[in-house]
This record gives sequence, C-alpha cells and structure tokens, in this order.
Amino acid sequence: FSLTLVNQYSRNLSKLRETQHWFDQKAPNWGFQEMITLTELHAKAGLVVNGELTIVAKIEVLEVVGKLDGSEESSSVVETVDVNGFHVLPSQVESVKLLFESHQDFASKFRLNNPYMKTAYMNVLLSLTQTLCRSPQELS
Repeated sequence: FSLTLVNQYSRNLSKLRETQHWFDQKAPNWGFQEMITLTELHAKAGLVVNGELTIVAKIEVLEVVGKLDGSEESSSVVETVDVNGFHVLPSQVESVKLLFESHQDFASKFRLNNPYMKTAYMNVLLSLTQTLCRSPQELS
C-alpha cells in the first residue's frame, strides 16, 4: 500500500510513502508510524492549500487466502453506527461527533459514494486527529 501527500502545485514534489505488508487478523496495521512532521507539512509549499490537504491511499491486493463460510461470516460481522453518513465503530462515535461539531461543514464537502472508502477515510482522519492531539514527548 502507499500513501501520498499531494503537492497541489507540482505532483513531482508530493510526498510518497509505500511498503508491502501482509494484512490479517493476527497482524493488523494502520499505516506508517511517521509520515511528515507538522512543521514540515506547513513549511512545504503546495501541501496545504487554502487549509486543505489531499491524501491519496492506494492498496494493491496480491492474494486473498481463505474464505469465510456462512457460519463464520455471520459471527465475525462488526456492528457499526451511522454518524452523518459515516459508519464507525461504537468506540469511535464520540470522537466522530466531536470532529463534526468542530468542523460543521465537513460532511457536506465530502462526496464519496463508496461506503468502504468513506469508512477508510474516517479511520485515517481519526488516527491523524489522535496523533496530532498527542504531546511532542509522547510522539518521540
């Protein structure tokens, strides 16, 4: 998978991070521990333009190993809660509500129709928010 912070002035100046990872229940992974410092993000012209940052996530599936049969599938379904059109885990509801309260126009500007992409987007946004709320000492 890869994550790209898009430079809106020049694609050649975008910041790309990519890796190969085997995803399964025993080895969850949410991305990179470090992508860019907040200082560097604001210092590089073209990454944040008019208060907006564009992030492109690409995932390449090389192989799917194993299938769930009907009985396993029903027992592994994760219940989600709809918050302004975003399906989130019950443990994320309060964080998402706070995000929408702080940025009231957020849902109206976000126009993805694919529910999986919306969920992935919200997970990345929540993770980024949690990281930015930590102190520099915690992050080092």
